[in-house]
Amino acid sequence: MKNEAAYQVPRLSAAGINMLLYRILQQRADQLQLFGGEISQTGFVTQLAQEVNELQGANLTPEDVAQLAQNATTGDLQAKLHDLAIVYTDFVTATAGKYLKPADVLVQLNAYLRHRDLRGTHVYLELTGFAQLPSQEQGIVTTMLERGADVTVSLMLDQKVVDHAPENGSLFYQAWRLYYRLYQYAQIRKIPVLNDLHARTVRVSDGLVALDDYWRGHPQSQRVTNVAVHLIRTDSRQTELAQVGRTIRSMVAQRHADPHDDYHYRDFLIMTRHLDHYQTMLAPTLHQLEIPYFVDLERSMADHPLVELIGALFDLDANHYQYRDVMRLLKTELMLPLIDGVPMARRAYRQAVDLTENFILKSGYTGSRWTQAADWQYFQLTEGDAGVETDKNAAVSRQINLIHHFVADTFPPFFKQLKAATDGRQAATILVNFLTATGVPHQLLAWRDQALDRQDVATAAEPEQTWQTFCEMLDEYVTILGADSFDGEHFMALLQAGFEGASYSQIPSTLDQVLISESGMVQSQDRKVVFMIGATDLVMPDRIMTNNLLSDADKQHLQPELKAIGDDHFLNDSAVVQLGDESCLNYLAFLSAREHLFFSAPLKDDQEAELNWSNYVVRIARQFHLKTHTYLGAPDPENPD
Repeated sequence: MKNEAAYQVPRLSAAGINMLLYRILQQRADQLQLFGGEISQTGFVTQLAQEVNELQGANLTPEDVAQLAQNATTGDLQAKLHDLAIVYTDFVTATAGKYLKPADVLVQLNAYLRHRDLRGTHVYLELTGFAQLPSQEQGIVTTMLERGADVTVSLMLDQKVVDHAPENGSLFYQAWRLYYRLYQYAQIRKIPVLNDLHARTVRVSDGLVALDDYWRGHPQSQRVTNVAVHLIRTDSRQTELAQVGRTIRSMVAQRHADPHDDYHYRDFLIMTRHLDHYQTMLAPTLHQLEIPYFVDLERSMADHPLVELIGALFDLDANHYQYRDVMRLLKTELMLPLIDGVPMARRAYRQAVDLTENFILKSGYTGSRWTQAADWQYFQLTEGDAGVETDKNAAVSRQINLIHHFVADTFPPFFKQLKAATDGRQAATILVNFLTATGVPHQLLAWRDQALDRQDVATAAEPEQTWQTFCEMLDEYVTILGADSFDGEHFMALLQAGFEGASYSQIPSTLDQVLISESGMVQSQDRKVVFMIGATDLVMPDRIMTNNLLSDADKQHLQPELKAIGDDHFLNDSAVVQLGDESCLNYLAFLSAREHLFFSAPLKDDQEAELNWSNYVVRIARQFHLKTHTYLGAPDPENPD
């Protein structure tokens, strides 16, 4: 398929899609009933892009959406579908044959397979743990079936469902639903369905087998404590993470009669529903314990200093050199003053910036004070001043005015050029030339080299990846919006949305590492020990929130119409269905372990509010008579034990 002509057209990234939708909203503002006034709202274009992608994933054409709009019975839904039909139509027209979108790849693959004889082709699909198979992806499976391929699908099920659609709320609802859809598709088209194959080999320890049986509703009689499941409470998240680390170190240090029973760091998986509560304490805690680890999550580029620099640069002019914007820009350390043609040493630069910040906080200098040509007056000589003190003040004054003149000489000429730009192409060219002239790419490369010297491969890759992403977004901006007039505010919003959707490519630096992930992700099943940290009632089950343009109520109203269009059109699951899947999601997380499962949770959050065990953990503890072990960061004087 890589040699097909349609596959050779330029790829359109998430940022490029946002830019194209932004232009469509501008051009169609007068015809849109709801979306016309939303273009300036933060995040709306990204939200719209997600909705368009969902429509494509559901195999809905612009004509289908227009028909749904005509048949809609509620005014608000009708207006949403009306606007979506207009935007979707223009989006498909603008990209057809010119750009390749993520959804187009599946369309092309499906079309390619429809013209191939797949008899004798054997396909194995590992779908265990995947909650939902979108319409487009399911269409690939059904096409392979139609073209004669032998398709084996692996699903997490305890029984098959063939006679009636499964009911939401059952443990394996998502997998049952997919099984039922594929089975019915094959039956209608007279495609043979072979007998089911069942996994027979027990993968986990006896204690986890008992947990498996209990969670599926077939509890064993439990007379003794389950030695494979453990409970830990701590006074804080910091203590919790430290205790998990100490437990891992202790287990790795143990030596067994059979070396195959020894633990290695690669045998451990730390999971939680949302890792953001632990993000800032992971590195210092695990580094202190000398535990190698790898965080198996996509990390957004949105917080990189380059993104902060560009945002502060545009805010600097928009807000006329306010304290916060100037300091944001200076503290990125991506633009350094030149001393004798060489970038200023970082330590000296930081000292000069700190002195400047103290001075402007004391003096209140802001706005045009930053762009004045005259030196700032740092001190006033008074009678009785000693010469030593005057020399010290003079040195401080030189450092402050070095930063002052760096700002005054560097940025006003750039802003003057940018305001004179006639279109987006010229503005993008001015911006890149300015960043290059002020040494930003050079500084990024210096950061890369410093990280490589520390043998920190992951950090070393970030500067180049961020700069490459920035350049690619600018290329797409010039291609899509280059001929339009330049609007700095909207330009920055598009860049920010693009960086939020961009993530770093990550490669583990060593094989023997503790893996850290989130329970919502599909995990491999080769870890001996799993720690479920943060197992509180706030996240187990999780509190599902949806923020889509088409609400859950809208999707419910559309179900009969979607059914009328065809059986292969279904939108993403509602919050109710996702909430019903929480039990299965956590079941899969529990059984990622082969030998031991640890639940841990802090007693209080960062604001000292009390936290409770998840109801899931309470039920498991009651069933298996588990004792909770409590650890404090500092000894409790009232309870020495």
